[in-house]
Amino acid sequence: VQLGWCGKNNECDEAQENGVGDDPNSWGFDTARGKKWNGDESEEYGAVCQPGDVVGCLLDADRRTVSYSINGKDFGVAFSNVNALGGVFPALSLEKGESVLVNVGQFQFEYPPSSGVKS
Repeated sequence: VQLGWCGKNNECDEAQENGVGDDPNSWGFDTARGKKWNGDESEEYGAVCQPGDVVGCLLDADRRTVSYSINGKDFGVAFSNVNALGGVFPALSLEKGESVLVNVGQFQFEYPPSSGVKS
């Protein structure tokens, strides 16, 4: 699973096996490899997830940052200077056999973001 944010001009393409973070206008965390991706740039980040883990993904539009957590453990800022002009949207890339439950606030968060976060 890769999850994160895409700008409206991203060019993620299933035919080319491009997912969230593979385009310069998207920012993604690869939960199977414990890496963050933005375009052709990747580096170790966070940890490898296990089935049942809860992954948090936070976009701070004021600070222009994206950060992630696993089971409430915050891994800090993954991306800074995120260009959200024109808008961004949450996105997921899944492989065959993978499944996720997405909570964008319709349920109480199991691991709520730190205090001071506005939704």
